[in-house]
Amino acid sequence: MLTISVQNDLHLIREALEIRGHNIANEMNQDTSIYIVSNIDEDWEQMKSLEWICLSKEKCVLIINASKLSVEKILEKIDHIAKKQAVC
Repeated sequence: MLTISVQNDLHLIREALEIRGHNIANEMNQDTSIYIVSNIDEDWEQMKSLEWICLSKEKCVLIINASKLSVEKILEKIDHIAKKQAVC
């Protein structure tokens, strides 16, 4: 189970992730593994659809730009990550 922060306007993604059993937060916190954003400001305009950001040596967060991927692709990527985490 992952802790995923999802911006409030992404209702379909939020609901699908809750059904899958993930912990969902409105804002990024210390437990966040994945942060899904849709409202990108000018500082983040060049952000790719998927980008890892390392906050420390031991903590990296996957940022998913929902404005560049379909809901299906986002869920597919999260399912893939969740399966890998379950194996570790």
